[in-house]
Amino acid sequence: MASSIYWVRRSARHVGLLGVAIGITWGAYVATPPPDVRHRLSMATAYAGLAFLAFSLSIGPWNVLARRPNPTSFDLRRDIGVWAGVLALVHTAIGLTVHLRGRMWMYFFKELYPLKTQVASLASPTTLGQAQRSRF
Repeated sequence: MASSIYWVRRSARHVGLLGVAIGITWGAYVATPPPDVRHRLSMATAYAGLAFLAFSLSIGPWNVLARRPNPTSFDLRRDIGVWAGVLALVHTAIGLTVHLRGRMWMYFFKELYPLKTQVASLASPTTLGQAQRSRF
């Protein structure tokens, strides 16, 4: 019975943290200047994730300053950190679509079709000389 109460409280905490995350994201979205929705969502999730990260990292020092025990594993700190990570992943997914308008592969490949590779010729003395100079 006691373990079920634990999970009910923990689930309620996650619902509350979700509400706080939505509120911070909405506030940052409204505060970001308009024309581009993707940019505004990217900035809003970044600031919300940063706020969650800062709060989760400040719990330990706050406990020390208040002369309270500071356990290594603390559910509230862990749950806030989990939401910081979730917001960071959402920010990354949205942020990859901001500059290249949904063509995320362009961040990693210049041209996708056909995939071009550059192979340095080992027979060329200038290539070898440039490779040696660039290492130093």
